[in-house]
Amino acid sequence: MKNSALITLLGVLAFAGCATSGSLDDTRVNAPGRVMSDQYEAPLNNVYTAAKLACLDLGLAIESESQAEGKIYARTTANMAKIFMFGTGYGESVGIYLTTIEEKKTKVEVVTQKTYKLDWGFKDYRGNLLNLIRTHLQTNKQ
Repeated sequence: MKNSALITLLGVLAFAGCATSGSLDDTRVNAPGRVMSDQYEAPLNNVYTAAKLACLDLGLAIESESQAEGKIYARTTANMAKIFMFGTGYGESVGIYLTTIEEKKTKVEVVTQKTYKLDWGFKDYRGNLLNLIRTHLQTNKQ
């Protein structure tokens, strides 16, 4: 009885801490230290395409996106060991937010967090994504 209660409590805690698009949005607004940003000399649609390509380069699975809202939500791809042990294989969730500053200038903000707060390990994709976006934009100029 005690073991099943403990397992239930741990399961509830693990799922209570799930990262969602809403929690990424909240982190962006309420924890500016968790946001990394950069500006690019390109229109929003070009930067949006470069951001999606950057996600693919890093092996991130795009969960949802809206070019009209300037948002892309992605997760790390599944880790089979974690799937067998915990029933989920995703380690980090990423939110990419694009804002037009001028006609040919776009700001990109990237937020990342663990998918489950009790999960171990953490990879910070923010700098890698921003660098890859710049690389894709420079490649497409040539």
